[in-house]
Amino acid sequence: MTRVRALGGALVLGALLFAPMNAQAASIEITGNAQACFGDGCTFAETASIVIGGATLTYFSNSAVDFLGYTEDDVLAISGAAGNFGYLSVTTTAKQAVNTAFSLLLTFINPTSPTATFEAAIRGTITTNLNTGGVFVSFDPSVATVPFSDSATGQSGMMNVYANSISVTSGGLTNLTGFIETESVPEPATLMLLGLGFTGLVARRRKLLERV
Repeated sequence: MTRVRALGGALVLGALLFAPMNAQAASIEITGNAQACFGDGCTFAETASIVIGGATLTYFSNSAVDFLGYTEDDVLAISGAAGNFGYLSVTTTAKQAVNTAFSLLLTFINPTSPTATFEAAIRGTITTNLNTGGVFVSFDPSVATVPFSDSATGQSGMMNVYANSISVTSGGLTNLTGFIETESVPEPATLMLLGLGFTGLVARRRKLLERV
């Protein structure tokens, strides 16, 4: 019976080793700046304007930092105290049903990237809303995925950046929001330890099977 229990415990431990590693990572500071542009093949800037269907749209953001916060459970909501991806205003009324391309460019100060440039571009469409005289902004796809490396915590992995679709009425001003999700990968040393542990577990299991 003791051998059977030991074998059962070994099998359970092996299952745990192979289970997905979803442990919560340490909090990461995320800091960045936002720019945007209207139309296809446009140039990103911190201030941009366009007239579509009679509606005058203006985008603007801060010159240095637009969003700053720390992840909680691997997620940071970009809204409120954490800042935003800039603002969009409509100062005249839309009178025609038209649409145009709209793109956000997010440049991250922290965390950094293994590559020279760490930017996430999210593409979308602005459509005039004749019921409100304003516009509707939708992002498709609404997520950009980029690698990251955080020197403060020693973590690295992939970061998913999401932008929320919004509606702006005529005469209105709305901030662009979203959220950022980090997915850290285990360090090579951690993976090696797990591999060694499982190798020992397999050897122990073989001995137990021979005795049963």
